[in-house]
Amino acid sequence: MSLSSGLIHESRRRLSCQLGSTNVEYLKCGLQRQMGYCVRSMFRLAVPSIKKRSYHSEPVSIYKFRDWVESGETRSEYQGTRSKFKVSTYNILNQHYVWPSVYKYVPEEYKDWNYRLKLLDSNFAELDADIMCFQEMENDVYESHWKKSPVFEGYDSVFMIKDPPKYWDKAPELMDGVGLFVRRSKFKIINTVSFKYADFALQHPELYHHTDSFTERLIPRNTVGIVATLEHVETKETVFVATTHLYWSPKFLDINLYHSLILTNVIKQEIKRAHKLNDSQLDNLLQKRMVPIVISGDFNSKNDSITHQFYSDGHIDLAKIDSFPEVDYGFEKKIIRSNLLPLTSAYRKLYEQGLFPTSTYTDKKVQIIDYIWYNSHRMNLVRNLGQIRAEYIASHTPMPNKDFPSDHIPLISEFELIV
Repeated sequence: MSLSSGLIHESRRRLSCQLGSTNVEYLKCGLQRQMGYCVRSMFRLAVPSIKKRSYHSEPVSIYKFRDWVESGETRSEYQGTRSKFKVSTYNILNQHYVWPSVYKYVPEEYKDWNYRLKLLDSNFAELDADIMCFQEMENDVYESHWKKSPVFEGYDSVFMIKDPPKYWDKAPELMDGVGLFVRRSKFKIINTVSFKYADFALQHPELYHHTDSFTERLIPRNTVGIVATLEHVETKETVFVATTHLYWSPKFLDINLYHSLILTNVIKQEIKRAHKLNDSQLDNLLQKRMVPIVISGDFNSKNDSITHQFYSDGHIDLAKIDSFPEVDYGFEKKIIRSNLLPLTSAYRKLYEQGLFPTSTYTDKKVQIIDYIWYNSHRMNLVRNLGQIRAEYIASHTPMPNKDFPSDHIPLISEFELIV
């Protein structure tokens, strides 16, 4: 038995023997000491607050193995559902990144793109979110399939493709990027900004010092983002939505932080443009935390990372970060402030309480790196789609697999505007 299969077998056994428990507890796994992770035992069991969803006779994977978790935080002046809307984010695992050396635990039939595409289409239809954000969406498939697909009937969409990296030996149009789909009956797209982080930074030398670290570390990255200004159809409120897929390497903590600084700057500029504000008026509006904002995506940053702290606190003190690389971006002060305000992670309580222990799940990677951030001063969290049920994790291989076409778990949050 290989080490990987041994890990899976042992953690499956430990979970299975706990399935009848009614107590909420962590399953501790000795394998964590050996490998630094435990494939399945991080999942909590028997959460009594979860509400069951009724589904069709042949449900697809989005809801078949997951349940909604109510937040208990709704307090809108509106009665009913007029101001409510759902946001989802989903890294769908580009077909060209299913490397044999990485996904050798996945049966060939579940790596097959035709199989995965059919399952992804079912996933998208079942998501039924008003704002859908995607990462690793292939440009060619977007243009030829999803842009015109009945799955997205009633949606407007925006896509931003990445530049091919140096190793890329395929056609440029096969490159992936990020996509944003917006339901027309809920929101009207007023404006969108699709951008490459490197290009934006180069075009704004007044904001970013072009140091050696800037040139050598930030400019080569092909990270992209989308910022959209939306009008909520029924309340006429302006909502700012962004999606991105930050850099993957843990050796470049500075890059994700710097890209987050750029992203918040792009959003700030959109707020200024949309509301026709001068700098003083803009700062006053942001200080009062009066702007509905949603930022979602794959941030490739764990929930104890400096990038996470940057979004949640609205700033980061580099002097207190021992692991920060020796780089020089020309910052005059060690405290890096967000261009926006402190934001709240929609899944924060579930993450912190261990009720949603991972957003990406392979045989070697069990981490929280996907987020939906929002301004809790203008939006209430109604509910989140919860973790995959423990009995499924205990009896199935990691992802992608028969039921889940990606190695990421889609996040879905329902909000209501405070108006």
